[in-house]
Amino acid sequence: MKYLTRQWFHDSQKWMIEVHFKVSDEAKEFSEEYFQRLYQEQIKDCMTRYLTRADEYDLKRRSAEEQAADYYSRQLLYINPLPDEIKDSIADIRVAALGFVTREILDKIKIFCENIKAQAQSKFKEYQNYCETIKDNIPQIIWKSLSKQNESHIKRIGALNGDYIIETHTRDRDYIFTFRNASLRQDITKADYLTWIYSEIYVQDGGYETHILFHALFNPPEQNQMISLTDVIIYAEAVNIEIIENEPVKFYTEFL
Repeated sequence: MKYLTRQWFHDSQKWMIEVHFKVSDEAKEFSEEYFQRLYQEQIKDCMTRYLTRADEYDLKRRSAEEQAADYYSRQLLYINPLPDEIKDSIADIRVAALGFVTREILDKIKIFCENIKAQAQSKFKEYQNYCETIKDNIPQIIWKSLSKQNESHIKRIGALNGDYIIETHTRDRDYIFTFRNASLRQDITKADYLTWIYSEIYVQDGGYETHILFHALFNPPEQNQMISLTDVIIYAEAVNIEIIENEPVKFYTEFL
């Protein structure tokens, strides 16, 4: 990706970090008692979700305590992107991970989020401006089809007879992208399940260079990763697109 890079994506995820936090006067000081109270409430919430869903499989697979521990470790990832000057001023990082900070800390977090949002939107605008310069050189079906892929599931992907194939499932259509006489400038990491996040396209050397960023799910999950990413860069002489009525979804990604 040239404009909407992995770093751009990660920054865009920081825009809304502030909604994770609520104001609490008790977060002013380090308190083992307060943290334990919040943590026990989280365990109760996990148990309530089990009972509400009556999901016996989940109960056998992981206890409410294990679910709460997993939730807490994931919530810590919301803290990591914050600058050190904010993290250093938090009295109890564990309480913040569970979503509670002082008004002063929340105000600092909001300013941080606003700055990140402004920077990310500026970079997105740069890519939009570039697209305006090449829009007449790329068929509309390519523009429209690429724009509809955000959050689509990847059913099949890989090289086949000199072409590169990506078959996707969206809410109302399936798409088969065939990149003709393709060469890879960068290949993806294979995963159990891929989701298309967004793409960039460039006119180059009489053909098209397409960059696609994917959300990759692994089993077991990668440690210390809120979202695992992988991307592909494909150069092709032409891009053919077949649009078909939805077929049954395969809840995995097949690699050719």
